[in-house]
Amino acid sequence: MKTRIFLTGASGYLGSLLMERLAELPEVESITGIALSNPRGPLPPKVKFRQMDMRSPDLTGMMAGHDVVVHTACIVLWPARMSTSITTPPWASTISWPTTVSRM
Repeated sequence: MKTRIFLTGASGYLGSLLMERLAELPEVESITGIALSNPRGPLPPKVKFRQMDMRSPDLTGMMAGHDVVVHTACIVLWPARMSTSITTPPWASTISWPTTVSRM
């Protein structure tokens, strides 16, 4: 029996990479991906995508009939239009991020 996968966060970084790799596996029959935003590129033939919020009451109905659920979505707790002065901690501006990361 082939596997049917339900993937949340399908258009995010982790979800999109995982979706591509899973679609290459011969034992995977289909992948249903959901996310708030549409994927950036073309989808593999095994993938069906639906733009939806994972908090939607329709989620359980969408999951029905799948063998595996892979959860890679997250919920951002502040709106995207919120000022960076509110969403960025005060100490973040004192760190030279490229220099710090390159030394790790």
